[in-house]
Amino acid sequence: RKNQSHGMMINVRHPTDMATTTPLRVRYIAEAIDLDRAVQRIEPRGPKEIRRHRNRTLYDLGEGRFLITYTFGVIATVNVSELEEREFVKVLRPALVRAEAKGWADEYEIEIDASLSEDVVEFDRVRMRVFTVDHVDIACRVLAQSVAIAQYDIEVDRMIAKQSGVYQELRTTGRLRTRPNALLRLIGTNHDIIRAIITDLALLNAPQRAWVDRELERLWVNLREHFDLDDRFERLEFKLGYLRESSSQLLAIIQARRTEFLEIAIVALFVFDIILVLYEVFGK
Repeated sequence: RKNQSHGMMINVRHPTDMATTTPLRVRYIAEAIDLDRAVQRIEPRGPKEIRRHRNRTLYDLGEGRFLITYTFGVIATVNVSELEEREFVKVLRPALVRAEAKGWADEYEIEIDASLSEDVVEFDRVRMRVFTVDHVDIACRVLAQSVAIAQYDIEVDRMIAKQSGVYQELRTTGRLRTRPNALLRLIGTNHDIIRAIITDLALLNAPQRAWVDRELERLWVNLREHFDLDDRFERLEFKLGYLRESSSQLLAIIQARRTEFLEIAIVALFVFDIILVLYEVFGK
């Protein structure tokens, strides 16, 4: 049946006269997922696409079970076993861009309790009055964003550690042992992470349904606060800013040394020309 404010109601395989719990798992499996190829891989196996957005596709697996694929390389499953989740990852493999075998993962619970006066976000679960597609979409979206930020944070920490090695060598020996191409790749990765956060994760944008439904807006806000998305983004942005500044500084040093080398080479050639002229004049 339909509920105008919340979308399609979902029937789950539990008694309806008591609070029921549904597992929600989210996993980072690749740098990106091609949503078109993902549909081609998944739909022939039964699941039906029921929502398609620019950055995600939601599939109905039946009986209150869902799969959501995100362009930023994350999948979310609701009321799905771990074995079935692993099977979906295998099915999706041709649609993955640079698959990640050991990506960050998180698990949360959705508790449906019709006796609640409003949705409640707790440490290990979100308690909902009703279980609708809109509720699933928002809960999965926030958790998927959280997992993606955690994965980006790991990658940025690795880049900082590598950059720190370059600065350590520079401090102890005065030598800069890095190539411009490596720094340019780092700058490119830096900007790509920011782009993914802004455009793919849409971290700074509220869900459209939250603009017209106060209950969904409250759920979205409370989940974002619980997973500390804003503060974590600020900390990640600070790290990325450090990487941008340090990479630009190292490139400037390399450029300055190249300029110095060219100047010395030009002076050397000029002196050599003078010697040749003097030899022509006085050496014969």
